[in-house]
Amino acid sequence: KSLWSAMRYLLSLFPRELRLMSPRTSKKAFSYVDEDLDVDFKLFTPQGASIKYYSPENRRLLGKEIPASKWARPVLNERRAIFLAPKRYSNLKPNDPLAYLSETPFIPGKPIGYERNREFEQLIPNLIVTIHLAREQFKTFSPDDAVLRYFRRRFNDWLRKNRREYGEKFDALRLNGRVFETNMRFLLSMHLLGEMSRFEGRVSKSIVNNVLTINQDLVDTWINELSERELIKSIASYEKFVDTDKRGQIALSIFMDLEATSVDKIVDKQEFYEELVKYGFNSRDAGELIEKLIREGYLFEVSIGKLKLVVR
Repeated sequence: KSLWSAMRYLLSLFPRELRLMSPRTSKKAFSYVDEDLDVDFKLFTPQGASIKYYSPENRRLLGKEIPASKWARPVLNERRAIFLAPKRYSNLKPNDPLAYLSETPFIPGKPIGYERNREFEQLIPNLIVTIHLAREQFKTFSPDDAVLRYFRRRFNDWLRKNRREYGEKFDALRLNGRVFETNMRFLLSMHLLGEMSRFEGRVSKSIVNNVLTINQDLVDTWINELSERELIKSIASYEKFVDTDKRGQIALSIFMDLEATSVDKIVDKQEFYEELVKYGFNSRDAGELIEKLIREGYLFEVSIGKLKLVVR
C-alpha cells in the first residue's frame, strides 16, 4: 500500500466537519439514514470546526510541486488546516515548497504497510473527542512563556550541534526558502510543540525533547538522501551568500540562528558573544569576530549592545 492510500483511509474515518472540502462540495447536502430509528433527512457540513484535515483527492496530484487542488493551496499557505500530503519525489530538492512548509517533511525509506481494522475504526470517534478535550486544556503559548524560552535555548543548542557535525552541508540547507531555513523551522517546531502539548493536555520537557528528536531525524535523513549534485549546488549558494572567511562564516551563521529565534529579530551582543564562546571560540576571538562583522557591514548596532543583521 502507498502512504497516500493510508492517509486517504485515515481521512475517510473522520467526520465530515473535520475534513477540508472544496467550497462546492461543502455546500452540498448529504443524506443521513438510520434504519433502526426510521429517520432519513438531509444534513449540511458544519464549517465551524477549529481544525480540518486534507489529503490529495487523487494520485495525479502527487506528481505536482504542491500536491493539492487549486482551491486547497491558499489554505496550505495560510496553515489553516493539517495537510496529510505525500509527494512523489523524482528529484529531491532542498528548496521544495512543500518540504519548506511542512512540520515533518519525512522521506520514507520503504513502502508503508497498513491494514483496515474494524476495532480501530470504531475507536476513532472516541479518539477524536479525547484529543479535542485535551486541546481545550492547553490553548496557546505566549512569547514570554518560560517553556518557549527553554525551547529556544534547546533549539539553538540543536543548531550548534548540527553545525559542528555537518558544517556547510547543514548551513546550506538553512538558506532562505530551503527546507531547514532557521526562522521557518523554528516556527514549525513551535507549531509541532504546541500540537503535541495539546494532544497531551500539558507541556513538558519530554515533549521538547521529542520535537528536537524529530528535527534531528529529519536533518539526518535529508543530508543522507539528497543527491551530491543538489548538496553541491546548495553549498555553492551558501558560499556566495556568505563571502567572508571560514571563522566569519561560522560566526555569522550563529548570529543568524539567534536572530531567527528572536521575537523582535534583534540579538543581544552579550548573548551573541556567549554563543560564540559556547561554540568553541576563545574570548578574544569571539570579541574580534563580532567587531569584524560590524565593521564589514554584516551586522549593525541598532542601540548599545543590540545587534541586527544587515539585509543583503
